[in-house]
Amino acid sequence: QMMAVEAGALVDPELVAAATTQMPLVRARPAVLLMVLGGLLAAVLAACGVERADVVGHSVGGAVALEMALTMRETVQTLVLIAPVM
Repeated sequence: QMMAVEAGALVDPELVAAATTQMPLVRARPAVLLMVLGGLLAAVLAACGVERADVVGHSVGGAVALEMALTMRETVQTLVLIAPVM
């Protein structure tokens, strides 16, 4: 069980892209991976009691962060992308 985080705290979950891409559906449709990981990250934030977040993503994490910003606008306050893989 996760505890609520203080304002300004860093939540840095590890993406599981390498393991997840072994699923045939994900290999056939990479957008599915982005939706799944974006949903997982939103769930992590919710479990930590975070309603709005400044989201930073690098590489594949950048693509996931962009997916979050597009589909979960109520959660993503600001978005920073660093060399996102699209």
